[in-house]
Amino acid sequence: MTDKQRAALLESMWADLHKTEHGYTDGGGGGPHWTHAEDKHQRLRKDLLGGPAGTLVFPIANPDVQVFTGGLHETDGLPGYWAIDFICKAGLGIVAPEAGLVRKFSGNDPSDDHADSIGAYGWSTYIHTSAGYDYYITHQGRRYPTLRVGMRVQAGDLIGFVGDQRFRPDHTHVGVHSPKGETDAKARITAVSKAPRVT
Repeated sequence: MTDKQRAALLESMWADLHKTEHGYTDGGGGGPHWTHAEDKHQRLRKDLLGGPAGTLVFPIANPDVQVFTGGLHETDGLPGYWAIDFICKAGLGIVAPEAGLVRKFSGNDPSDDHADSIGAYGWSTYIHTSAGYDYYITHQGRRYPTLRVGMRVQAGDLIGFVGDQRFRPDHTHVGVHSPKGETDAKARITAVSKAPRVT
């Protein structure tokens, strides 16, 4: 595909996305415009990257920015979700660590500094993979504007942005529940913390 063809496909994709602005229903599917935009997105991705993203990616985009990883710990309020905190400055992009389906949103506006029912600050996104892993990604200041429940994401797709924690170090908390048990969940989130980063 030439640069001119890529640019035309990108413009067409954005036009389709714009048409969904007033007609998309959360969790109910995106309709024909959303489907067309997603098809074009996958064609561009395949052309530019030579295929789908790798199996696992580091959850903070931009390899030029320093990110510290915290210790392995269980997610408060979600037994079996083993997690690592990715400590970095607010505003950095958070990406899907693995391909999957956005199954749920939770949380609250991080500016009020109150936790939700399980103790999480900021917005949260749950992603379910075809292999049965459930990711819980929280402390988002905002979600990516076109992200919807029921939408498929690829590893490395932008899902949100690190929130300003105000009275705590800024970070995103990424936890994973494994269908194979806690030992595998610990191994999986550790592998995510060592996976390659995307731009």
